[in-house]
Amino acid sequence: MSRITFSDTYKDFVVSLFQGIEKGDLEYIFKGEVTSTVVTNILDLAKLNLEDNELRPISSRIYFILGEGLQNISRHQEKIDDGTPTDSIILISKKDNKYSITTGNLIKTDKKEELEDKLTRINSMSVDELREFARYIRKNYTLSEKGGANLGLVEMAKRSGSQLLYGFKDFDNEYSFFYFSIQLDLIEIGRPTELKSHASNYKYINFLKKFHQTLSDQNIYLVFKGDFHQNNILALFDILRKQMAETVVSIKLKNILIEVLQNIEKHGDNIHDITDWKPGIVTVHQKGDEYFLTASNYISNSKIPQLKTKINKINSLTKEELNKYYRESLLDFNKEITSKKTGLGYIDIRRRSGNELFIDFIKLNENSSLFFIQIAIKDKNKK
Repeated sequence: MSRITFSDTYKDFVVSLFQGIEKGDLEYIFKGEVTSTVVTNILDLAKLNLEDNELRPISSRIYFILGEGLQNISRHQEKIDDGTPTDSIILISKKDNKYSITTGNLIKTDKKEELEDKLTRINSMSVDELREFARYIRKNYTLSEKGGANLGLVEMAKRSGSQLLYGFKDFDNEYSFFYFSIQLDLIEIGRPTELKSHASNYKYINFLKKFHQTLSDQNIYLVFKGDFHQNNILALFDILRKQMAETVVSIKLKNILIEVLQNIEKHGDNIHDITDWKPGIVTVHQKGDEYFLTASNYISNSKIPQLKTKINKINSLTKEELNKYYRESLLDFNKEITSKKTGLGYIDIRRRSGNELFIDFIKLNENSSLFFIQIAIKDKNKK
């Protein structure tokens, strides 16, 4: 079985995601074909997080804009007949009092100029003008034609009070990637009267182009960054479970995922000494018929020697020895064994995957490091 492991590029990627992370931040990234099932799954995750008191006053607007953006990408993503990978990208984040919804998908290059003209026109309008324009579209176009008239783009700008960020990246002579982003202010939550300009944020579009390439280079199609409390764990597990069902992936990955997420919740630390906050990042890679689940979280440097010893022991055991060790650890009540003390979660991950657990650390300061763990799972349904 091959290994993706922790390349310097991947570790730099994770470190960059951790930089500036604060309690309440959320980032969900999906790269792949955006099917109706994917749209439903992402909306379910968003709905769960929109129950947050901070988001509740504008939850209906966020949900509408997210739904419209996902439907747009689902309807308009182009496919190349020769089998060349053309995965779309969806990024949802809550950071710095902004809720951002970003998408990227393949379009025909000959549509680029017309699309840019429409976006420029929308960005030049006032909210009142957008309201009038939306009424005009509804009155003069049939339901099937309204998509072509870009009613969704008009409504997203009107409801967000934000200009629409966009950019293009050539794919080949016939196709280009179209990147699109919209932000909602979590501080000024009143109904907008003017569109806020985000001209300086076009650098974010340039970042997104490079970020999309990094995901492709590292074979990553799912990233979740945030606080690993129980609700987010269950929502992420449900999304991956449904998505994996479409690709007939082994049930092993689903079971291992929930164990990994719970390990972050139980054993993770944070560098800000905030109670009940366990930030982490989980990525899922795919390479042929193998899947690689990688998780990272903060860890106290004082815990590293014991963790290394524990993982090395688990990796050294045969299948029979591992099963015996698991049973003994599970049943040895006289020694007050708990999953937190003995790492039952890691033992179970090793048993379920049938492969060694690969770990690494990046020292951040005298007190804390980033801990990486990667598990490889072969899809038994693929030949």
